[in-house]
Amino acid sequence: MKPNPRGRQRVDAVIVPAVLEQAILLRREVPSRSVRQIIQILEWEGRVKPGEVKRSTLQEKLTQSGYSSRQMRLYESKGVAARRFQKRCRMALAQSDIKYGPYLPIGPSGEKKQVYLVLFEDDASRLVLHGNFSRCSTRRSWKIAFAKRFRSTVHLRRSTSIRGNNIKQSG
Repeated sequence: MKPNPRGRQRVDAVIVPAVLEQAILLRREVPSRSVRQIIQILEWEGRVKPGEVKRSTLQEKLTQSGYSSRQMRLYESKGVAARRFQKRCRMALAQSDIKYGPYLPIGPSGEKKQVYLVLFEDDASRLVLHGNFSRCSTRRSWKIAFAKRFRSTVHLRRSTSIRGNNIKQSG
């Protein structure tokens, strides 16, 4: 004999992935939006029929995806962890970095070689001051890009270069 389960049977509720994706976009757009508001917007847009998606089901799926109201509050808070460093006035600090770029057919006989992006941006405005692709990620390619940046922009008071764990400052 098997025991007869009592109460409600748990049924895994299914929300169509496209609807869940839209709900996540709505939550990311305004993190303080409640689940009821998200469902109402989805109904107004005609993505779901009224009453098709339950509040508890959507809340559970958002939590599983990492978009619960508690998790979104971390990004909304004005605390030290949510703030990022930023200079107050523009052109006071420039940041540079070297990133991996795509593979391009620039080698001998059209062989694909990796290129690297050398980028300089203003810290306050996030304006890209200069960027170019280089065949290698050496200090020489960074210096060439640095020299090109000064030909095309005004002089900064301070600049920072981040390469791996090394931070180099000039100015």
